[in-house]
Amino acid sequence: MADSEEDDTIDDTAASPSLMHYVMMGFGPFVAVLALMFAIISMARIPSLQAKMADADAKIQKLNTDLASSRIELAKLKDALRQEISARTLDDQKRDQMTATIIRNITPLQLKLRIHPTLEEQLGSTAAASGVPVTTPPSSAPAGSKADGKKPPDQVKSMMDAIKKFNAQ
Repeated sequence: MADSEEDDTIDDTAASPSLMHYVMMGFGPFVAVLALMFAIISMARIPSLQAKMADADAKIQKLNTDLASSRIELAKLKDALRQEISARTLDDQKRDQMTATIIRNITPLQLKLRIHPTLEEQLGSTAAASGVPVTTPPSSAPAGSKADGKKPPDQVKSMMDAIKKFNAQ
């Protein structure tokens, strides 16, 4: 019978609801009420958050369009710069060719007229530095018949005509 008394006492404690049992029974509804309160609070904040998000999206879209237009403008500027550089290069090449042609055409006239230093000699160091091909002068002209160094007017005239003819080309 002693065993039955112990069984009765165990059964009595198991059958009687304890405080923990009541806490566990109330935990479910308490969690549900908390979840409902959070849902109500978040629903109240959604319209303001949506407005803020819409403003942020509009700002992002504006920045994206500004960035795209800036990129397009940058690409246009790069193309213009490339074209300008190539045009300058072509102009420099034409100028160098024209200088070389002038030197080639004037130097023989100066040698014929016994004018020293010739244009080629004067511009030799500059032309060599700039990459313009410089022709070598022919052998030095014989010592001049004019001791005073004055040029006859017809030689000057022929030189001026050659320069004008070249400029007309």
